[in-house]
Amino acid sequence: MDEVRVADAAAPAGDGRWRLSGADERLADLAWAPDSRHLLLVSAVRPLAGTGRSRLVWLDAESGDARDLVELPSDVVPGSYAWGPDGRGLALLVRSGQLTALCLVDADGGFRYLADVARDDSSPLPFPPVAWAPHGRQLLYATPTEAKGGIWLLGGRATTMLFRLDRDRPVPARLGAAEGQSPAWRPDGTVVALARPKADGPLWLREIGDDGVSRDLARCR
Repeated sequence: MDEVRVADAAAPAGDGRWRLSGADERLADLAWAPDSRHLLLVSAVRPLAGTGRSRLVWLDAESGDARDLVELPSDVVPGSYAWGPDGRGLALLVRSGQLTALCLVDADGGFRYLADVARDDSSPLPFPPVAWAPHGRQLLYATPTEAKGGIWLLGGRATTMLFRLDRDRPVPARLGAAEGQSPAWRPDGTVVALARPKADGPLWLREIGDDGVSRDLARCR
């Protein structure tokens, strides 16, 4: 696959909007931005010699104008896009070797690595563990951290903690001692997440305050 075409749903064919220029490159994925005007394109570059990489392109689907956002020395997990409320920033997953990482990209070309979120997973699910605040200026994400028995990347048992990132500040902050995964931000500003207090126990729906203090709401069946 080397070309992007755009057509009305009832049209028999579409018009070309963008085409790859390199013989060692293929179109790996694409996704509509929330404004229904722009497309995020992901191409995979596999040179005969050297390491493979991914190129992210921002395409105006009406005019065909395109510009490169970032080039990564890793593979983008197809479909793993969580768009922010403004429709210009998104969280996505990238895979390099045995590690899957969570990153941020915006339509102005900004890029930010946040954390490694999985290892030894040959086919990671395209669900980034993030939740955008309704106003779009903050982001919650879950990531494994050190726990008893060593560092999780080296084989220790992982504890999944929650972090809050203010897009105007460079360093994310841990949300107290709260543990959880698959966070969600309610319209009133409160946070809920899934948690497993015991390694072999059930999942619980947990509410987490701004100070990181948590309260179990219901057992998931």
